Amino acid sequence: MPGRPEETHRARIRDLRTRAEAQVDRWRAGQPPERHAPPSEELLHELLVFQAELELQTDELQKTCEELNSAREEYGRLFDLTPVGVIALDAQGVVRKVNGAAARMFGNRSRFLLGKPLSIYVAATDQPEYLHQLRNAAGGNGRPFEIRMVLHGEGSFAARFRFQHVQASRGNYTLLATIEDITEEKKHAEHHRQAEKLEAIGRLAGGIAHDFNNLMTVILGHATRELSHPGAAESWGAVKHAADMGASLTRRLLLFARNAQIEPARNELNTLLRTFVDTVAAVVSPAAKLVLQTAPEPVECIVDERELGNALLNLVFNSRDHSPPGGRIEIVLSRLTIDPADHAAIAAMRGQQCAAIDVVDYGVGMAEDVARRIFDPFFSTKRDGAGLGLSAVRGFVEQSGGSVKVDSTPGVGTRIRLMLPLAPKEVPAPPETPHLASSLPLRKLRTLIVEDNRHVRRLIKMLATDVGLEVQETETGDQARELLERHGRDIDLIISDVVMPGSVSGVDLAMYCRERFPGIRVLLSSGYIPAEPPPLPPLTDFLPKPFSKSELETKIKSLFAAENA
Repeated sequence: MPGRPEETHRARIRDLRTRAEAQVDRWRAGQPPERHAPPSEELLHELLVFQAELELQTDELQKTCEELNSAREEYGRLFDLTPVGVIALDAQGVVRKVNGAAARMFGNRSRFLLGKPLSIYVAATDQPEYLHQLRNAAGGNGRPFEIRMVLHGEGSFAARFRFQHVQASRGNYTLLATIEDITEEKKHAEHHRQAEKLEAIGRLAGGIAHDFNNLMTVILGHATRELSHPGAAESWGAVKHAADMGASLTRRLLLFARNAQIEPARNELNTLLRTFVDTVAAVVSPAAKLVLQTAPEPVECIVDERELGNALLNLVFNSRDHSPPGGRIEIVLSRLTIDPADHAAIAAMRGQQCAAIDVVDYGVGMAEDVARRIFDPFFSTKRDGAGLGLSAVRGFVEQSGGSVKVDSTPGVGTRIRLMLPLAPKEVPAPPETPHLASSLPLRKLRTLIVEDNRHVRRLIKMLATDVGLEVQETETGDQARELLERHGRDIDLIISDVVMPGSVSGVDLAMYCRERFPGIRVLLSSGYIPAEPPPLPPLTDFLPKPFSKSELETKIKSLFAAENA
């Protein structure tokens, strides 16, 4: 069998060389050429032809080497530029090669990685998992896994690894590790989990607040009625005060759940803050000195005056409790333009002017991990803290279309900034036509009360009777609808809960009245408002629970005054 082309080529070279050397030796010795030897000219020609062949092969070989070097350089560039980190390891897990992405993850310290076990950068708690995956990969069973890498003295990062078993041409590595820095991914996932958890707690808080508000409605209503009796002022006054405190707690829960009804109005903040500081300064003193720095120009926002005061009170008391005796607490009002890159602000406010209210103290300050959690519900650094105050602050600000920002340094102090949208420029309103809402008689208005809680229903019936209404009652919207089918033309007013058992809600009942009995006024009442409350139909109003007799009377008069205005 003929040999391989390489062997034939080498044999030809040896034969030509042997024959040429023999001819030269005989010529030097003065001997005639061999009898069967080819003439010298023929041998020379053959040598020249072979030389040309060698030169062609040399050119091809050089071109191949250049292409190989170019491919190697291109591979090196791709290896370094790929966004995924790649680390080549030998069978013992020692680093043999590192690409640019991986080097950047380790602080551009590839020279410190090379020749050392990668395991020295693995967090101690993740060492067993890393070594287990390393052993499995050597057997060809690599799979993705997540561990934390530690940069000694320079922090750490979360990493997703995957080992692949390979065999390099020179045999100096057997494993390729792909590595991704997933620190931001982990943060986003954690934020998402926190948001889901807060949403669940918010729904729970809203549900609890709804039931609790029903209790407060009963307590406040009866206490208010009894206060009018001689000799009952002191004891029933204490009951009413306790109920007011309970209603305030419920409101804070609902603000955290972002379901409380706030009543925003155009307010000039310099004026509001002066009133607030005048009221609160004596309460804060002598533990701390409260100082106000107003803005040089008017600053108007659409906010609920009472809830802004509650939010500031929470912040001021929190600053007082974390300040040294006699410390200074500052409230600073200013206008500022929010940085478009400020992710602490909601998207709609970035790049826009806003009102900024800073509450500043020079107390103990907070570590970063504590500052991140101060607005979480039920989180408190105080032994007896309920953990609802600051979460209610954030709930109020975000419901008002704003954002909250915290800047705190341990041992230096804390600045909490409330950023609120500025009120649009005011357009002069046409002069109002005066109406006599307060003097409208309520006597003999035929009223249907729809409320599933019998204690609340009984109280509303008593209050309605006190103001002169003729009252009927049902437990559910379905029952009310059946009654209206028979006697709808005999009803002037419906006072209804919003959320009730059955298929007909308070809003459904109001819509039904607009279609079938357009003359009936509907007053809806609830202790729980959805995050996005449905629009109310015409001649319908809302009264939040708990409410007093005077509030009920005023709201009913307003409903009927709308028709007469």
